[in-house]
Amino acid sequence: MRKGEGAVNEDFAFHLAIAEASGNTRFAQLLEFLGRHVIPRQSVRLARIAPADQQQYLARIQDEHRRIQAAIAGGDAAEARKAMREHLTRSIRRYQQLAGQAQGGNGG
Repeated sequence: MRKGEGAVNEDFAFHLAIAEASGNTRFAQLLEFLGRHVIPRQSVRLARIAPADQQQYLARIQDEHRRIQAAIAGGDAAEARKAMREHLTRSIRRYQQLAGQAQGGNGG
């Protein structure tokens, strides 16, 4: 993020590490199969977003990741589950907004 990049690889690695740590090999296999395209900003160009807005966008994602990581590190499975669910829900909304912007604001 400090370099002004989208941090797609780091985002994917974060989710893959959680999938692998889950103990369910199918989660990691599915994520590997889907690849980095599962990261919304990989498929919708952030270049259309003003740099300041892009930094806010990425900072929100990083805050959500920190909450998930803190819950996992603290051994709080319920909080980790809740934080991940909220992160994924917000990610869907962010993707819809970015897709709408990429289409010229027509939808989302």
